[in-house]
Amino acid sequence: MLAPDRLAALAVEYRDRREGPPPSPPGCADLDRWKVDYLRHRPARYDDILAELSGRTGRAAAEQLLRRRVYAAISQACPALAQECERRCGLPDR
Repeated sequence: MLAPDRLAALAVEYRDRREGPPPSPPGCADLDRWKVDYLRHRPARYDDILAELSGRTGRAAAEQLLRRRVYAAISQACPALAQECERRCGLPDR
């Protein structure tokens, strides 16, 4: 697993590439959210997998299952991010 400081730096870089630098320094909750986003997209072709399901029967259920499994894996690997992962399980994917 990545060292906490390295994970934070990679998460900030990833967020900045996707959305541009934030107007103010991130708070702890922001940083946790960014870390989960980074980890969610890092190990697998998460967005590609979801795109492959487009238009197929059962896509919504498959997407929900994939999201829950990814968040469970992140929680297991990074227990400090478990609360953010639990919060994200109920939110629409972005």
